Amino acid sequence: MVSEDLAERGLELAERSRVRQVITFGSALGTTPFRELLLPSPDGNVYSPARGLFDNGHLGYEPAGDDILTTLHTHHDLLARFAELRGELALTADDVVAVGESGDEATRLALVALALWTGSCVVAGEDCPPPEGRRMTVTCDPVPTRIAHPQSDVAR
Repeated sequence: MVSEDLAERGLELAERSRVRQVITFGSALGTTPFRELLLPSPDGNVYSPARGLFDNGHLGYEPAGDDILTTLHTHHDLLARFAELRGELALTADDVVAVGESGDEATRLALVALALWTGSCVVAGEDCPPPEGRRMTVTCDPVPTRIAHPQSDVAR
């Protein structure tokens, strides 16, 4: 990958190596513009970089007798849960979020992502206390719940 002004040098180096494609941030003869990589496949195979090759996400599993029951929580599902929790909890960097092992795994994953996104402190595990001088403000046991507001000591 090269900038448009270095495309000629990138092509020269590619000729002397095993590199077979030079991608530019811009447009230059003999290169592939980066923006083309973000378009759906021209061969009609329905691949779209905006969606991904598969609808990846998180694969949850649980024992089911002698088998394992798997559930795919897609990126779309996880982002929807992330947005829902963002609206419900209004996390800030002042929050301490406790995430144990109870509750559904996809919700715990979305909650941790949201906490990290907002700069909240995350405490994981059943017996992990909050950092010294801070108190728990959100718990995920078994569902994400605000137990206190960071600006006051009044529990909700």
